[in-house]
Amino acid sequence: LRNESKWPNIVKWLREMEKRPSYGATKSDVYTHSRALPPQIGGECTFSPDNEFITTKNSVDAYCLPTSVKPDFEDLSWREPGWETEGKLHRREAAERILHNRENILKFASRAAGKPGFPVAAATLADPMALGNDSARVAIDVFLRYTIHGLLQTGIRNKIGTSEDSLNEAAKALVKGGDGTALAIVDCLDYLRQRVGVPRDMSYPAAQQLRAELLHISTTIESESKALESSQVR
Repeated sequence: LRNESKWPNIVKWLREMEKRPSYGATKSDVYTHSRALPPQIGGECTFSPDNEFITTKNSVDAYCLPTSVKPDFEDLSWREPGWETEGKLHRREAAERILHNRENILKFASRAAGKPGFPVAAATLADPMALGNDSARVAIDVFLRYTIHGLLQTGIRNKIGTSEDSLNEAAKALVKGGDGTALAIVDCLDYLRQRVGVPRDMSYPAAQQLRAELLHISTTIESESKALESSQVR
């Protein structure tokens, strides 16, 4: 639909619609649609390897894959057309959404370390009957705080003495509790990242910033876990 050479008037119409705040407040993203719609129509979507949309699918899914799966940089760089460019305001929006609903988010994310619900829900990412794991909530809280700090502190990742050093130390401390503990928290962060919905939770630009920050945090924990495992082998 956004092919200007084929559908110039439709493209103009979309652009004008997207300027309206009332429309923007209800606008979803492809990732949310692709997860919410299939259960409603009775099944999951499948793609053949030679499907022309497989590249777009990989880009849409990039920030929502498990931490152990490393997507291509090009896929991570892709942004859905029709949205404003991400900036500080969107990072603040994502941070505010976590702070606003912190207790419920901790309970929700801890489901990955708890028990799955019964009966199983029709939607792959839905599990309303799942039981959280209270013992995981403290660690999740710690790394959500690093997530918020990362969202609010742009452009200083590589400076010595910043929160990045503190994040690495926190990840090392978590890993000392055992590889299973560290990977369980990674699973909890992944669980949350894969379920950020647009516009239910926040706007698409804010969601992409949050997804990216959560991926960075969980990747750091996983890297420290692998480094400890490697040192023990040696």
